[in-house]
Amino acid sequence: GLVPMQGLEECVKALSHALWWRGRRDLLLADGLGRLVDVPAAAPITSTERDEAAAKAMLADHGVAVPASEVVHPSGAADAAERLGFPVAVKALDPRLLHKTEVGAVRVGLDSARPVSDAVESMKRDMARLAPEIPLERVLVEAMVTDVVVEIMASVTVDPSVGAVMMIARGGVETELWDDKSMIAAPFDRAEIGRALERLKVDRVLGGWRGRPAGDRAALVDLLDRLARFALTLGVGIEVNPILVCERGAWVVDAVLRHPDDERDGGSGNEGRSG
Repeated sequence: GLVPMQGLEECVKALSHALWWRGRRDLLLADGLGRLVDVPAAAPITSTERDEAAAKAMLADHGVAVPASEVVHPSGAADAAERLGFPVAVKALDPRLLHKTEVGAVRVGLDSARPVSDAVESMKRDMARLAPEIPLERVLVEAMVTDVVVEIMASVTVDPSVGAVMMIARGGVETELWDDKSMIAAPFDRAEIGRALERLKVDRVLGGWRGRPAGDRAALVDLLDRLARFALTLGVGIEVNPILVCERGAWVVDAVLRHPDDERDGGSGNEGRSG
């Protein structure tokens, strides 16, 4: 009846996880959650829905805040920016572009029509050199989110054998560098999401670091709650990076939808601050 442990370090980690889970279980029961959530069968995701604009439109339909944007031909980028109002970001739009910054497929902080047109031309040159298999045929022109306090990343992975798991982390292009993350398994609720945030080092920045403004924690928790509900409702995985948290409000500025089968690929679609 005894379980052998192969290695002292592995044994201590296993005991630590078991103790942590017991404490989390007690908190969930105290919150009135008596059972885990059911994860529906994964909805099919078309190749079109995998691009950033379509993913964010689906999020917006589920109440997740995203910046105003337009999808246009590259030649119409300047006119779209005029309609949206400056400053704007311009991004190449293709479901194969998971790391836009690495192939020069994103420009930010464009404050008039001329820089927008110049950005599109330079983007064409960069992509022709760094991603020649992906022609620049569509661009996403998006209103910039200003006065950002902190960047957060979040993902929901849906695995039929495990269930749904949410990761919340410090966001931006340096996510992997900082390795500041917290993971929770379903069920997700606002209290549990709040506790996950409190375990992050970046939570101190969110709360106002050394006299700097504090971020809108309530808006962030609400966004993460809606994001989790979106993933569970559709039975799909999603990664958003970054979520830009301001003094008032929080917005998703990049998103990648994933079918559960994609998780075997192990890829990451995080983009960093891009809009």
